[in-house]
Amino acid sequence: MAGRQRFLASTYGCQVDGIDLTPAFVAASSRLTALSGLSDKVRFHQADATKLPFGDSTFNAAICFYVGMNIENKAAVIDEAWRVLKPRGRLIWTEAVLAGGEPYYPMPWAVSPATSHLADREKLKTLFADAGFRIDEIVDETGEHVELALQRANSGIVPSPAQQQANEIVMGAEFLQRRRNYIRSLSDGKLASLAVIVSKPA
Repeated sequence: MAGRQRFLASTYGCQVDGIDLTPAFVAASSRLTALSGLSDKVRFHQADATKLPFGDSTFNAAICFYVGMNIENKAAVIDEAWRVLKPRGRLIWTEAVLAGGEPYYPMPWAVSPATSHLADREKLKTLFADAGFRIDEIVDETGEHVELALQRANSGIVPSPAQQQANEIVMGAEFLQRRRNYIRSLSDGKLASLAVIVSKPA
């Protein structure tokens, strides 16, 4: 996610704050940001998403990018997003959701259902509505994810040893199998990949 925060700052000139529970990830993200010359625009904080270290009505926009599957108390995170967003602020929340039975494990975010916190589309919509958000758009990205995976598989491009090692450090030695299981779960209709765009009314 840190790379996306730097992209937003460098592309649009906006100020960006990011959080992570793991101090080592915060330190690494901060170091890479300094090397990119973006420390004046991008800041990282060690924090819990259910208790954000920001005041009310601080931000114009927020992004939660494919971490919802790791969050058991999604309602608390969504409530915090509501709190820190200004009126008319927008939230983009991307997440894999249940669509037709249990997916194939291990997945990129969990080795088994015991550590996976998947919701279905309707449950996710209800959580945003209960928090007070207006649902502006829900984009189903499932087809695009499957198509991109097929394109990569057919391209003949193999990750370099350094790339493979980096993937294994972050995702574990089962990285490739986890990725295959994710794409297979999407292809078989067990999961869907959604981008939910909501806004806080004035």
